Amino acid sequence: MPHSTRNRWLIDIGLGVGLVLVLVVIAASEPRTPRKSSPTSREVAAVPKLSPSFATPKANPEPAKPDPKSRDAASVPDKPVERVPIAPVENEPRVPIKPAENEERIPVQPPENQNVVPLKPGENQVEFLGVKARGKRFCIIADNSGSMYGASISDLRAELLKTLKDFDKGGEFYIYCFNDVAEPMPHHTWLKAASPETAKIRNWIESIEPKGGTDPRTAFDAAFRLSPPPDIIYFMTDGIIPRGVPDQVERLNKGEPKVVVHTIMFGDGWFSESGERLLKTIAEQSGGTFSRRGISGSSTGFGTALATAGVCGTCCVGGLALMVLGIIYKVLFKKKSAGWRRRVGRRGRP
Repeated sequence: MPHSTRNRWLIDIGLGVGLVLVLVVIAASEPRTPRKSSPTSREVAAVPKLSPSFATPKANPEPAKPDPKSRDAASVPDKPVERVPIAPVENEPRVPIKPAENEERIPVQPPENQNVVPLKPGENQVEFLGVKARGKRFCIIADNSGSMYGASISDLRAELLKTLKDFDKGGEFYIYCFNDVAEPMPHHTWLKAASPETAKIRNWIESIEPKGGTDPRTAFDAAFRLSPPPDIIYFMTDGIIPRGVPDQVERLNKGEPKVVVHTIMFGDGWFSESGERLLKTIAEQSGGTFSRRGISGSSTGFGTALATAGVCGTCCVGGLALMVLGIIYKVLFKKKSAGWRRRVGRRGRP
């Protein structure tokens, strides 16, 4: 195949691939509504047809005459019934109700299977992304990678601020965000919820922005180096994490008692299912729980599709770039390539 023909085929293939990728992303971004099925012939036949008398009512219908043989006609009196008022009985003796002697009062017992364990001194019950846990020191490892764009990062900020309000005055916390590297909160160690520096942490939470890749390994290293170690670790991500993270967490979590790690799959992205098995493994190894949490208030559209599926957005941009390059090549360099083909043809002649 000549060189020019091969280049032309490559450009045409690039245009086709780019167009297909763009159409796939746009189709995935549109919400699907269930189709209304048309009634079958049996359902149409089962509908009762009204007779002409029911279809068009008469203008002045005559009142129906009661049948003298029916019960309703027999029960209707000819004359109205006179009602005599009942007078109250004079000097009616009223006997007061006395309480029973030696009455046994049975105390109300709480329902069975209600094991409410009171909090220990210094313990807190905290909730993050719908997962409740008890302990004294809580560490949150939150994903702020590039795939957490749009409604995802807004939900994360709101949940972090809500969790800080759940702490008692003596509760201690620490927060790590991670993308390519760990980003600790602006404090060197555990921080009590009643500390005045909590206001600075709130400002830091509101400034969290998505960027970079998704690698929580440096954040886990830093979390297990905290002194004293955490009682609870909340680990949330959109699911795109390296495969070696469960082995790393198991290697770091060698102390007794073990640090409980609750894992949370966040978002509704196309690629979140790939990391579900890894998050379940981390939770099972530490005695924690695995849960899913969707994005609240997420919108649909082309921008949301790119936000929830970073790889698909990259393919779409690449497809558009291929299309633009193909158009530029065909418009600007068409004459030049035609002249080059004529010159090559002359050289190839005997």
